[in-house]
Parts: sequence; C-alpha cells; structure tokens
Amino acid sequence: MKFCSECGASIAASGRPSATPPARYRCSGCGVTHFRNPRIVACCIAEWQGQVLLCRRAIEPSFGLWTLPGGYVEASEPIQQAAAREALEEAMATVDELALFRVYNLPKYNEVITVFRGTLRDGRCAVGEETSEVALFPRRDLPWDTLAFESTRAALHDYATRRWQPVHASPVEDLTWLQPPPVATRRAPPPTRTATGQAAGRGAG
Repeated sequence: MKFCSECGASIAASGRPSATPPARYRCSGCGVTHFRNPRIVACCIAEWQGQVLLCRRAIEPSFGLWTLPGGYVEASEPIQQAAAREALEEAMATVDELALFRVYNLPKYNEVITVFRGTLRDGRCAVGEETSEVALFPRRDLPWDTLAFESTRAALHDYATRRWQPVHASPVEDLTWLQPPPVATRRAPPPTRTATGQAAGRGAG
C-alpha cells in the first residue's frame, strides 16, 4: 500500500505495517488504520457419474495447467454463489446442490480458499472464459502432474482419499504453498499442510 485512501498521504512517509502480525498500515497523517484482509476464493468440485470437472487455464498464472473452476469472491457475493458463478463462467457448467467441502488457509498469499462440492447438471460443460479446454476426469485418471495450484491438488487429494468417510477432522486446514515436483505416477501425492482441528474421529486412509 502506497497511499492512504482517506487523506491521500504517502504511506511510506506516514506509516509502515505493524511489526507483529497481522500486518496493518496506520496513517500518521489522519490516523486511519488500513487492514490487509485476506482475499476469498471460491472453487467447485463438480461431479458427474464418478467424474470430476477440471478446466485447463488459458491465462497466467499456470497457463495450460488443469484446475478446478474457481476465482475470487466479488463484493457482497455469497461464497457458494461465487463458486456456482465461476463454474458457469469458466466451464459453462451449472452445478446443483452445492455444499461446503473444504477450506484452506494460504497466509503466504493472504488468501482463503473455499471448496464446494456439487452435481454437474446433465454432465454438460464447455470452454468458457479464461479456459482453453474442459474435461471430466475419473478419480483414477486425475492429472496430478499437471495441476495448476497446490490448493487444487489439496482439494482433489482430499476428495479422492476421503470422499467416503462421513467423519474426519475440521474441514478447515492450513495449507503451506509449496508446489511439489512432477510426480512419476498418477498416485495422489499428499499436500504439505497442518490441521487446525483435532484428529479425533478421523477414519483411516
């Protein structure tokens, strides 16, 4: 942040981020504190007959790699509505019965990733905005070595390995953004993360 949005003073001259987290900018000219709130991302696991909808990105970052339909939540937009909107914009897909699946904290990028799960209506999808290709992948054929983001990898890993478990730890986890090297096989490599909830009740596998 370079300038105070209230008085226009230069932040470099009037204040710096606080020394302890969370980082905040306080303007010494007018006294206003500017909060660096995280950006909220809404993604969608759209299922159809045992397959998952993925989009190949036509823009940077991660041009040409596969990801779940998703994007930033707009102002005053409910997050589940944002997930449905992104699926429609990126894959021309309507997703019914959306329910919250997982939430991932990405403090390094000041983002919170919300992942919803629902049913792809009639199995219909097509290339949309910011997408060069869409496809339905069976769980055994998920493209682990060409996924765009670690949050996508984490969501698909949890989906592929925990989808039949009714009870496990808190659906909120801290995800360390470390893109692993390409894997030689299509096994789901576990993402690097730490659980924020108690592990009691988590099933095996």
